[in-house]
Amino acid sequence: MNASKIIQSFSDIPGTPVVFKIQQDTFTAPEGGHIQGIQQLDKKHLVISGSSNNKAYFFITKMKGITRVKRRGIITKMVYINNDFPSMRHNHASGFQLVDNLLAIGTEGGTDTNKSSVVFYDLTNPDDPKPIGAKIDRQEDTAGAIGLTSIGDSLLLAVGGWDSDRIDFYSAAFNTTQLDFKLLDSWHTDNKNTDGWTDSLWGSYQSLNFVKDEAANLYLVGFYQNEAAAMIADLYQVNLQEASEKRLQKIASKQFYTQEGASFKNGAGLSTLNFPKRLNVLATERDWNLLIRVNYW
Repeated sequence: MNASKIIQSFSDIPGTPVVFKIQQDTFTAPEGGHIQGIQQLDKKHLVISGSSNNKAYFFITKMKGITRVKRRGIITKMVYINNDFPSMRHNHASGFQLVDNLLAIGTEGGTDTNKSSVVFYDLTNPDDPKPIGAKIDRQEDTAGAIGLTSIGDSLLLAVGGWDSDRIDFYSAAFNTTQLDFKLLDSWHTDNKNTDGWTDSLWGSYQSLNFVKDEAANLYLVGFYQNEAAAMIADLYQVNLQEASEKRLQKIASKQFYTQEGASFKNGAGLSTLNFPKRLNVLATERDWNLLIRVNYW
């Protein structure tokens, strides 16, 4: 694989963001918890996930234009995941990813008998998200970071556990009416092979997002805040044909400079909407305020 183009695109992401603000409008912030993940659905819509005292959720925002400086958007739809899955008792939604209009999002915490779950939504109509497919219930680990991508006529799902120290890989046929993911295998940081890595550090990733280059080679970006409070994104090359411990190879890292409280410790995500022309990154602040501040690189 020649990773030079993706490394260049990753390197070319500006270090300083544009900041825009989202009004709550008629929606009220849930009690407790915090914002956890963010993705760009299209040129006008963002999706943001979070936790609360009782329920996991995500909401959809509508902007006048994602990249326009000092523009404000509004929340147009609030989705409490537990309402669509009445037996669910999780209260924390994870970092997540979109493939076209398909959203994969993890849930954890609360009093649920499952350690975590992963659920799926069709966002073809942003005003009316529809849960689809079979829920993945997990007994062994959390589901704090979710990556999703298409490979041919299949979907590949990566589910990061606590601080993404373990990543479980799942596969399913790309059928937006019947998603049935099967576990392939798992990657563990304790067993990782770092030969050829740019450095041997593994971050406490709160978001994991896939990206493919023009040759369909696969990469994974992890977002975290390091011990020095720096916002770091690491780029990994993914080789599914390799043994689990050699599957990931770190090929680049980049520090980002946030503004107005945004952090990779909570809500961060990769946008491939403009790729291969460019990659974009988004991050948001931890807490709901009258205006939710989003950084866009």
